[in-house]
Amino acid sequence: SRYLGKSEVQSEGTDVPQDEYVTHTSKEFSFEYPKNWFVEDSWETGGTPYLRVSNYDPAALNNTPHPSGNYFKIEMWKASDDGNLTLEEWIDKFMAENDPYPILIERKPIAIAGIQGIQQIEDARPIQYRSIYIRENSSIYMWGIAPFSEKANEKILDHILSSFLFK
Repeated sequence: SRYLGKSEVQSEGTDVPQDEYVTHTSKEFSFEYPKNWFVEDSWETGGTPYLRVSNYDPAALNNTPHPSGNYFKIEMWKASDDGNLTLEEWIDKFMAENDPYPILIERKPIAIAGIQGIQQIEDARPIQYRSIYIRENSSIYMWGIAPFSEKANEKILDHILSSFLFK
């Protein structure tokens, strides 16, 4: 089932057996992902907080940002938050500061690790993608879910998001 606030939607695609998942743990969070997937986590190297989980090795594809085929990735960033804006206001300001300015297609509630956030579909021309925003510990955590082959990987995405825990 999808994490869409209190409503649930049946997920598509195939999942992998529970024993095929491993746990990734960083200083700020942990989550489960399929053990044959790839994780890049700069939280651990002291760089800009960035996480990528993908079903392919980006280096093998010359780091192509949007490869065609059954390739799937989730990216996560962290931004500081002074708490002066509501989460919706923060997202609107963040989107307005991006170039090109993404167009908001849809916005609805989502819960990650028991924390209410916002999930939205954004059109960044030429692609539409799903974004998730959560406020936690004076930070905004942002997930970008790649549009390519998302349906085929929905159950795995659900597993990753439902296993996500902040420390």
